Amino acid sequence: MHITDPENGAVHTYEPGDPVPSGATGFVRDVFMSLQYLSKSSTAQRMIRELCEDPKRVSIVWTADPHGSAYEGSTHVVAYCSIAGHGTKNGYQTPALGLLHELGHAHLQSRTPIKALVLGMIAWPQYSDLNERYVIRRFETPAADELGETGTRTGHNGTPYLTQGPTTTCAMYDPQWTPDQVQHKENDPLVDALLWASRKTTAMIRRLVL
Repeated sequence: MHITDPENGAVHTYEPGDPVPSGATGFVRDVFMSLQYLSKSSTAQRMIRELCEDPKRVSIVWTADPHGSAYEGSTHVVAYCSIAGHGTKNGYQTPALGLLHELGHAHLQSRTPIKALVLGMIAWPQYSDLNERYVIRRFETPAADELGETGTRTGHNGTPYLTQGPTTTCAMYDPQWTPDQVQHKENDPLVDALLWASRKTTAMIRRLVL
């Protein structure tokens, strides 16, 4: 697994069990801390180990956008905001758990690329698609339980807020982003159902026309 330092472009390699590199600062330190923290979960530890064994190494790069953590399958790149936690209906998630979510997409594509492609094409209420549902239920929720995090999800939703670091849910001192101001709302079931029906209908029409 490769980690790119946004300050100088240097690429660091992570293998399971690696300590934080001596002198590492900023984003590189945050990623190593995140992976060490996640490895306390047997679910996350196994998944990270299997990703590191894949010849197609995943690269983790920095994003400053709290909404910007994402996995790009065509390049095997995970964008990670290491101070972006998530408020959910029943609690909070660390930024590290958000990294695990994106690595879950990479793992699914790595191990079963056809399955990842098919699941991503099937819309599903509250989860956007079955790919998101799979990652949340297979990796994110079990790891959250094993790590003692309170913010589990029943959909692909949540409200980002800035934290004091990658492995904490404590909010950064900024009134705009304190947890008390995070609105905890699951997606409205009716709206989700209508969006799902709309997407399915559009897909059917495209198949008939194209």
